[in-house]
Amino acid sequence: MSLLTAVLGAKPARKKPAEAAPRPKRAVRSAGSSVAGSAAHAILASPDFGRAVVLALLVASGVAVADRVRARLEAEPCLSLDRRELALMPLPSFLSERARGDLAALPLPERVSALRDDLVPAVARSLELVPWVEEVASVRLEFSAERELEPSLRFSLKAARPIARVSERGYELFVTRSRRRVPPDRFAALSRALPRIEGLPDETSPERERALEDGLAVVAALDRKNLTEKLGVSTVSLANRLRRDQKASEIELVLASGTRVEWGRAAEAPGSSVEDRLARLEAFCTRGPALSQVERLSVRWDDPVYVLKPIAADADARSP
Repeated sequence: MSLLTAVLGAKPARKKPAEAAPRPKRAVRSAGSSVAGSAAHAILASPDFGRAVVLALLVASGVAVADRVRARLEAEPCLSLDRRELALMPLPSFLSERARGDLAALPLPERVSALRDDLVPAVARSLELVPWVEEVASVRLEFSAERELEPSLRFSLKAARPIARVSERGYELFVTRSRRRVPPDRFAALSRALPRIEGLPDETSPERERALEDGLAVVAALDRKNLTEKLGVSTVSLANRLRRDQKASEIELVLASGTRVEWGRAAEAPGSSVEDRLARLEAFCTRGPALSQVERLSVRWDDPVYVLKPIAADADARSP
């Protein structure tokens, strides 16, 4: 600012030239050019014009210098980021080392300049493609004043938590509540087996995602009450979701004991909300017979209806 003031203040004021004696013929012949010349002279003599010229020169010079400085800084190795350092971030305990490898394999150059304008957006887009990343909360670039402006890339992620399993294209995949598919090897050994969602429409069908959403909603509701693990839910069947059999339940749970639980429709109905069905299921587990003795159980109505396993089957099981 002091340089700008000094430069602008150093411009001497021009003295107004002495007026010449009028010459009638020249005045009549060049009246227009005389007016234009006077206007141009006034503009050139204006202090504002001088300031504008100096400012334009300074801006042009500053841009050129900034471009040269930026190009030099981008070439400095101390202002580069090693993408392999991304794999050193601490991961949740439920993720495996294979998940860490996804970070090391991000599609970024081995070394990338920290001054690239598209660095942060590029890293954010790359992180969103990592299978186990549910959400990229933030990505930011920081320069440490204590270590000579050494750059560091900081980001926070929300890791996906699977709640069910599906089979697609011949592979078994874990699925999160948001329907994100994740290969099982991205997770460490789980504390419990995840229920499998079966009876989904064909993989080319537009109904597949809607059906999967219905199945995941049931699993998530059971998880809220810790019933998935308590009951040993092994399968969520959607085979009758389109109600091919009008009398049968749209969604059916298969427990580890072999008991089949008729859940009812995917959509809620008066007197048959998800919370109503959860309450009936919990009440039956508390006051009803052991599930190992139950063949079928329906929570579609106000009072649970159940069918016990045949006694003959129990007798055969006890016989030597």
